[in-house]
Amino acid sequence: MSIRKKFLITIFCLTLCLIVIFYVVISFVIYDNFDQLERNMVIDSLERVKVTLKSQTKALDALAHGWASSDETYAFVKDHDKEYIASKIAKNTLKSRANIDLLLILNTKGRLVLGVTFDKEKNQTKDVDPELLRTIVTRRNFFEYMSQHSGKSGIIQFGNKCLVIAIRPILDSNGKGPARGILVMGRILNTERIAQLQKLTLTSVNLYPVHNIDPEAVGALYALLSSQSPYHIAAVSDEIVKGYTFLDDLSGNAVLLLAISVERRGHQQSQKTIFFLLYAIIFISFVFGLVFFFFIDIIISRRLTAIIFAINQIERSSDHGLRVKESLLDDDLGKLTKSINKMLDANESLEEYKAKSEKLEALATFAAGATHELATPLATIAIASGEILHDLQDNNIIEEDLHDDILLIRNQVNRCKELLYQLAAGAGEHMGEEIISFSIRELIDDALVIFDEETKKRIEINIQVSDQLLTMPVLSLRRVVRGLLKNSIDASAPDENIFLSCHESESQFILTIRDRGEGMDEKTLKHACDPFYTTKSPGKGTGLGLYLAQSLANRFGGALQISSVSSVGTTVTLSFAKERIYVGLR
Repeated sequence: MSIRKKFLITIFCLTLCLIVIFYVVISFVIYDNFDQLERNMVIDSLERVKVTLKSQTKALDALAHGWASSDETYAFVKDHDKEYIASKIAKNTLKSRANIDLLLILNTKGRLVLGVTFDKEKNQTKDVDPELLRTIVTRRNFFEYMSQHSGKSGIIQFGNKCLVIAIRPILDSNGKGPARGILVMGRILNTERIAQLQKLTLTSVNLYPVHNIDPEAVGALYALLSSQSPYHIAAVSDEIVKGYTFLDDLSGNAVLLLAISVERRGHQQSQKTIFFLLYAIIFISFVFGLVFFFFIDIIISRRLTAIIFAINQIERSSDHGLRVKESLLDDDLGKLTKSINKMLDANESLEEYKAKSEKLEALATFAAGATHELATPLATIAIASGEILHDLQDNNIIEEDLHDDILLIRNQVNRCKELLYQLAAGAGEHMGEEIISFSIRELIDDALVIFDEETKKRIEINIQVSDQLLTMPVLSLRRVVRGLLKNSIDASAPDENIFLSCHESESQFILTIRDRGEGMDEKTLKHACDPFYTTKSPGKGTGLGLYLAQSLANRFGGALQISSVSSVGTTVTLSFAKERIYVGLR
């Protein structure tokens, strides 16, 4: 699977997880808040119904108080005047003005003086149901209100019916006694009045007697009885929620179960809000995922794919000079391409070193054989030429051409010895050369011996460490310095000077040779230190000078650096680690 596909799958999975997490968190928060809001709304509605019912009860109590504190009523209890009944207890009075269903007047002994009920279905008055009268008369502390000159209002249960009643002591119009009895007014909580209650409270209201509970409300009844909360809220569906609470009677006992139904607008709104947020999250996550993948694809995926493709091309190609295109961004992938190219450079250098090693191995074999085979003949030629020259001098034979030829032979023999030494040094024989201590001035003077006076005048020397001692193979270093000077002289015009300087840094001893000669092009500079590589004509050089200089510098912890520009000149810097050449004062 490609990296791009892995990135895409990873981003998709992360986006999906984020959507699920956001949905769960938002659902929990919104549902919880809206459910709490819905619960508070239902409780407020329950309280509003109770307050409305209580206000109606207070209104009935005020009406009963007006009737009980009347001189006419006060006199009627004593004289039973029928005119009172005709004027105040008429059917129309009960129906329109009082709008009551029950009127009772009892004397101080609890005997019924007047008892009237109004049947709205039949639109007529009738006598009080004896069972209802017994229920009222036998209530505990019912007649205590006469002595206290106070009243009481509330709900009582009669069979399957519930009444809102108001009880008042019968006093004169000044509110003084003694009380001659009590007056009871009542209204039945029937369907019509419950409908009025719904209209007033704008709420769907139901009342269930506790002693004969409707099956629909059994669960709510048990929930309220088992809970310490005075309210029970239950969702019936996604559209309706119901709230329940008790209504107490005159004695403070639960007599009715008040039930209301409320539309779940908050719940429905919460669902709409959650779905809206969910769609918004999905859209935002999708857009964010695409944008994130786009940037990841540009910044990482494509570049990484390009790096892998380039590496595969390099692996399949025989061209060891191929490199991965380096990124302009200085990030991890940019550093990776640079590291890969460095590794490729190191691998190429290793291949070159391997090739050089193979050449050196062949050179070592050749040098050993050549030294062994040519050493004796060259020595013989040198001895023979010396004896011939000696005989010519002893016999006073003056033959300039012959004398020059013999000197030429001796010089060429010495040159052959020098070449054999260089071959041996290039093959690693200088490793066994004796290491001695010497000064920089001694080194330079020995290196300049082979040059004529005119050439020496062209060499400007600046030695800033003349009192320092170097401990290293002096013959190899002298040949290196001599070879570098000779290269600069050969590359320069006859009237141009050569600059040689020696100085040191904190950790290195540095020798620099600079000329203003022809310089080297890029190709020549690249292969300048390769063994046997030379641009000189045959017989002018072996191509080992710079290689030997580099080998010696590397051996003593330094380096050979060449800076050259065509038609401007060349600067060769040879450095050695001070801790490796044991620099010290003479």
